[in-house]
Amino acid sequence: MVADNSQDADRAKDELKVVTYASDYLQAYTKTIDRYYASVLQELITLEAAADMLPLYDRRLGVDTGVVAAHAATDFYLLFVDAAQVSVVRLEQLPGRLDAEWTHTAANERRLADVREWLDLRLPELAEPVNMPHTDFFSFDTNYWQTQAREHGAAAARRVGDRAVATLPRLRETAQRSQERKQLAQRYRVLSTSGLRPQDRGTQFERLWRDLLSFHGWHPKKVRISGEDNDFTALYNGLHILGETRWFATPMTGGKMREFLAKLDTRPQTIGLFVSHSGYDNGALSVIRRSVATKTVVRFDRADIDNLFLHRTDLGDLFSEKLRDAYDYLFERDDQA
Repeated sequence: MVADNSQDADRAKDELKVVTYASDYLQAYTKTIDRYYASVLQELITLEAAADMLPLYDRRLGVDTGVVAAHAATDFYLLFVDAAQVSVVRLEQLPGRLDAEWTHTAANERRLADVREWLDLRLPELAEPVNMPHTDFFSFDTNYWQTQAREHGAAAARRVGDRAVATLPRLRETAQRSQERKQLAQRYRVLSTSGLRPQDRGTQFERLWRDLLSFHGWHPKKVRISGEDNDFTALYNGLHILGETRWFATPMTGGKMREFLAKLDTRPQTIGLFVSHSGYDNGALSVIRRSVATKTVVRFDRADIDNLFLHRTDLGDLFSEKLRDAYDYLFERDDQA
């Protein structure tokens, strides 16, 4: 019984050291961010990226954060985890196979992977682990580890802070593109529910489509040629594209498709792209199919348009898929013949 009590007391002291170290580490981490990266922090909060880039900022042990510590006579690991996984601290002794030779010879990432597997951590930890190889953590007193914790926490904060500074341009660009995509989607929704005259709606849809092309880097242009009206040309993967947009109450007919195909007669190296919110009737589809040997037309319908504006479908991926279908039809027809 005395031996058991002594072991319990030693374990309690060890756990207290870990708790003290982890608490001071978190405090130093937060203070360093506040002192040297305050403006970066505020921008990350605005971009909703603070939790990812500065994962331990303002976290408190036993409130929203716990620690898992694994140790041996010459090795120590500490991982910060969500408090839902562990109340405050989980302290484990490394198994014999993870011995001094393993610590000395195994690569850092290999050792971390082995420790995670042995601990059976099924959820990702909050931040990079603390590892002190060739160190008997519990042979030093609490005051020593408090000093170390402040240094380690501050160093970790500087690493993630510098990483955040380097990543900010990409985060800003991503946020800007996300905002632009939302604006395109909102404009499309408004157009879908507005009471505009058909001609005005068609004009606005044409502009909106060119803006979508610009968003995806297709460099659209409005081309004006005497006697010919073209809504846009564009460039994608070296292909020259001539396109039209239509938002009618009824599907496109064979006559409309023949008019469009005639514009491709003088442009043998150009791919046609027809965008019809009201779809295509059987006559239109037949005209496009019969022309496949000499002219290539990619067609988008209402479902494609919805996917591009509302569901973040990539324009290039969708166009490539449709272009493949258009080309494959030529071989399908030959096989049937």
